[in-house]
Amino acid sequence: PQPYLAESWEVSEDELTVTLHLVEGATFHDGAPITSADVAFSIDVIKNNHPFTGMWAPVESVDTPDDLTVVLNLANPHPALWIAMSDVLMPIMPKHIMDDGTPINEMKDHPNNTAALEGDHIAIGSGPFRLTEWDATQKIVLEAYEDFFIPGRPYLDSMIYVITPDEDATMLGLESGEFDTGGYASTVNAEKVFNNPDLVSVPDLLGGVGSLNHLQFNMANDIISDLRVRQAIAYTIDRDYVINVLHQGKTQELLGGIHPASQFYNPNVERYDVDLDKARELLAEAGYGDGLELTINYIPGVNEQQRNVAEYIALALDEVGVDVEVAQSADLPSWAGIFFGGPDAWHMTMNAYFNWGDPVIGVQRAYVCDNIKVSFFVNNSAYCNERVDELLYAAAAEPDFDARKALYDEFQEITAV
Repeated sequence: PQPYLAESWEVSEDELTVTLHLVEGATFHDGAPITSADVAFSIDVIKNNHPFTGMWAPVESVDTPDDLTVVLNLANPHPALWIAMSDVLMPIMPKHIMDDGTPINEMKDHPNNTAALEGDHIAIGSGPFRLTEWDATQKIVLEAYEDFFIPGRPYLDSMIYVITPDEDATMLGLESGEFDTGGYASTVNAEKVFNNPDLVSVPDLLGGVGSLNHLQFNMANDIISDLRVRQAIAYTIDRDYVINVLHQGKTQELLGGIHPASQFYNPNVERYDVDLDKARELLAEAGYGDGLELTINYIPGVNEQQRNVAEYIALALDEVGVDVEVAQSADLPSWAGIFFGGPDAWHMTMNAYFNWGDPVIGVQRAYVCDNIKVSFFVNNSAYCNERVDELLYAAAAEPDFDARKALYDEFQEITAV
């Protein structure tokens, strides 16, 4: 961890007490001082609203003995605490504005978060840039906050986020020099960047985020809940074809929920190599020897990562007598609506997940039974396994790396079957 709003900290020998000392002179964008009360309030808001339930679960209470001291009291050691406290996952919110009687579990709809979207006022934040303009269809404008607590920062006077209709439009802006930076997921665009001497790719920045693209099953559905059906599907998919042909060799194999770049990744798990005869045998055992009809959804956007893979899977399954409808969604909200439609709203979907640096943050939330909810970024698959819960909760409280690695190895062995 690096000093930022907290300029120093101490951790007790048993790792159950973390004391943070805030920098003096930090203020919100309206000039109000940032105090320990704001930090405690922000932790409470995040804990009660964020789908990543493992981030703050160990925190039993937060003490604020003075305006610049925050004491976190933990039920158990929290090896991912420093990631949970990063600025991306833990923005400091203005208690003097947001603690106005709004229920703590409804803070996502607080005017400080939503009114800017409607043009009523600009949200008050605590970072190096303040929001001065928001148009969801055109651009977001951030201007340097002159009273930011780090001398000489930020380096830039302003940042403008241009809302583009698609990734190709972003690439055109990069190639023409209109945009200074931009993101992409398309392998075609990755090749364009690689071959353009005026553009620089920085792929290593994504390592910590741990972005995954995978096929997700709806375990609440009667058909998909049958392990034999899921295994039959796995036996039809040629990962090497997806990687080397559809993705032109620019992606890598993933055998579980933990990113291959993670130190906790276990490559020694069950790998379903293509075996169409085995797939047919499993389908027959499950009672679908005469055929089966399924749907596969995908996130609208970059075709190579989503639609093209979904269409390939449909063609592959046709070889074993499974008729798959590739369901197209008009936009991201329409696609996400499948998670609100009940057990029969979908069978399987292409999806994208992020590990966020540690399995406690981005993996646990997608597997534990308690996080099966009608919402986003939770356990939308309705996967529930008592042993997996035991392993994930134990790993989340284990400070020793080797012991954690062993727990996550077993987790991946179970979920890969």
